Amino acid sequence: MFCGFSQNDGTVDFYGRIRRYLSSDSKVLDLGAGRGAWFHDDQNVHRRAIRNIKDSVDSLVAADVDPVVVSHAACHQAVVLEPNGKLPFENSIFDCVIADYVLEHIADPATFACEIERVLKPGGLFAFRTPHRFSYVAIASTLIPDYLHSRITKLAQYDSQERDVFSKYYKLNTASSVAGAFCKFSNHSFIYRADPAYYFNSRLMFFILKIFHRTAPDWFVGNIFGFLIKQA
Repeated sequence: MFCGFSQNDGTVDFYGRIRRYLSSDSKVLDLGAGRGAWFHDDQNVHRRAIRNIKDSVDSLVAADVDPVVVSHAACHQAVVLEPNGKLPFENSIFDCVIADYVLEHIADPATFACEIERVLKPGGLFAFRTPHRFSYVAIASTLIPDYLHSRITKLAQYDSQERDVFSKYYKLNTASSVAGAFCKFSNHSFIYRADPAYYFNSRLMFFILKIFHRTAPDWFVGNIFGFLIKQA
């Protein structure tokens, strides 16, 4: 690593692309924002600054079904959502909706996609990143019993907290499932080969997995980066 983050840092790339789309008058929804763990736990100043878009837009709403979202420090407004999948916002109100590692937790893709389309303005951006359904991370997560998820994730990812681990369904985690759910959007999604996120805080394990990431198929090691534009 150099300057505290790796060569293929997915967070730097993902939020760098989002920032190119935003302007000072943008209204943004951070969907599934949680407690904003990155703001407190990420020790890399540069990566945290790229991710912190609060002062670069007109309004940033952080929303989550978990009430812990009210402690989110990097937003203008925090909203606790009902668990029915409906969003308590007006039609066509946001210029951008961000769902960062959220799609793997969606149990009802149809309702989710309809609500994203409803709250976005025409020409608005839906930006997400999520593990590919057939990546080794998603496969391992599916095989590991729920009661062990928090413990193993904490061991494998040094900055993970037990309270940040939630149930996963992987119903919107392939290119075809995303294209089907968001068929009315202009789709600019791709698979991104990020550097390993789960390496048990071991430099040796990181470099072994990094070599593996370079040689394995994209879908087996990558995340889906989604950039979908609502048609006017």
